[in-house]
Amino acid sequence: IRTTDARRHKPAVQRMAQLSGYAVPDQIVRRVAAGGDDRDEVRRRGIEVAASLCRDLIAAGVSGMHFYTLNQSRATREICESLGLTGS
Repeated sequence: IRTTDARRHKPAVQRMAQLSGYAVPDQIVRRVAAGGDDRDEVRRRGIEVAASLCRDLIAAGVSGMHFYTLNQSRATREICESLGLTGS
């Protein structure tokens, strides 16, 4: 989920979901949308949701993850920091 400007990029996220055949679960949409019109809160919630999903994947033993940053790597870096996956 691209989180820095959710309203502007919502169509892009919806289109990516449509192309992949994957629907974003309502629970995730609700968690992020609960940030309302506060862009910083929506962004924070998006990062929180993404990090939680990544933790679940790591716990399940995945060998790697790929992030589509849409040329906005800051959120991805923050997710990795949240997971303790930073380093040189």
